[in-house]
Amino acid sequence: MIVRFSFILLLFAVCNKSELLSQTCDSLLSVLYSFDEGLTDLSNNNYTGSTQGDALITNFITIPHDAQSALVVPSAAIDGVTDFTISFRIRFKGFNTELTVNGFSPINSMISGFAQNNAFGFGYSQPTNIFNFTFQGVAYEFSPADTLVEEDWYCLAITRSQNGANIYLDGVPINGGFTVPLSPVEVLPGGFVLGQDQDCSAGCYEANQSMHGDLDNFRIYRRALTPEELVVNCQTEFQELTICEGEIVDGYFESGVYEDNFLTADGCDGIRVLNLTVANDTTPISEVPFVDVREVRFICPGASYRGFSDPGNYVDTLDSPFGCDTVLNLSLSISSVYVPNAFSPNSDGVNDRFRIFTNDENVGITNFRIFDRWGGLVYEKETIPAIGTTPADWWWDGRRNGKDLDPGIYLYVFESVCPDGNIRKAGSVTLLR
Repeated sequence: MIVRFSFILLLFAVCNKSELLSQTCDSLLSVLYSFDEGLTDLSNNNYTGSTQGDALITNFITIPHDAQSALVVPSAAIDGVTDFTISFRIRFKGFNTELTVNGFSPINSMISGFAQNNAFGFGYSQPTNIFNFTFQGVAYEFSPADTLVEEDWYCLAITRSQNGANIYLDGVPINGGFTVPLSPVEVLPGGFVLGQDQDCSAGCYEANQSMHGDLDNFRIYRRALTPEELVVNCQTEFQELTICEGEIVDGYFESGVYEDNFLTADGCDGIRVLNLTVANDTTPISEVPFVDVREVRFICPGASYRGFSDPGNYVDTLDSPFGCDTVLNLSLSISSVYVPNAFSPNSDGVNDRFRIFTNDENVGITNFRIFDRWGGLVYEKETIPAIGTTPADWWWDGRRNGKDLDPGIYLYVFESVCPDGNIRKAGSVTLLR
């Protein structure tokens, strides 16, 4: 018999851990595999598992696409239990789409409990976007709102309280709850397996029913966790950190991505993904706390930078939040402008415009005005933002209102704009023809 459900996701507000007053997160915890310490059961109940085939343990367990690999959990961890929660994180590396050798439907099987009454199983079919949960011979099917994809981590949980059950995806129920038989879970010795679907106790696997992915943070509780607790258990903290060479953070001293499980004071599970960078010669300066920095800096006349006011080369030491030093090699110059005393707008390509030059291309000028000897305004430009990159046609070409002016002496005035303030300049220029 197959009972099928399809519901829209219902969002639950995230509850603060301190608000979980009824029970702490480790209350009635039966099994905890973080895989950071192999297959050690961190619940202190000594339900240590064992691997089959090519199952690989790093910071999680990887079950490849084959008919041999699995994780066997001691059946005593779940056998005879009525109320329970099974939760874990999973990342699929590929989805099974072809029929098995024996003609069975393809599925990525995550949990399988073998008993005379076909105790239970849990898997996902990506082609149909259906989760399949089997309990006491009855199969229940649920469709999440979005199809799962490869290489993304998902947080899954199955809860049962008496005859009521739920499936959760990333802390959110994917159904409105469903009814299961009241009888306790039955699993034969050696018949509780992760990563394969069993057709005999701890064996008779099919490759196209293998999990084909990574599984982490596997837990069994002998009670149904609340929705708020499930949200907390699914939370992951992402942290990026750059350190100096020789420093160590939580035992890590090489660049890489590391994942750790932490238990909070109330037994909740915290997951941290650390993206660690160790600064070296190829790391961009903006990301490096420890580096030999070379800086070229211009200042206005009379100003100072890091206590230096005269042009020259200096070595300074900067403090780092990581406790190591950054050596600054500073080349300091005084911003200055050069104003020619003559120009010849005769279209020969040489000095055809009256323009201002600078040793700092970022210096701009404002209120640029030119007058004839009687005080008449012949040219003005309110703002020239960067002298070094200004187009040539922004400068005076010796004309007023499109007409050539007579050779002679003209007066100019402007303000050069420095980071530390403006400097007013005035003088004369000779127009030659």
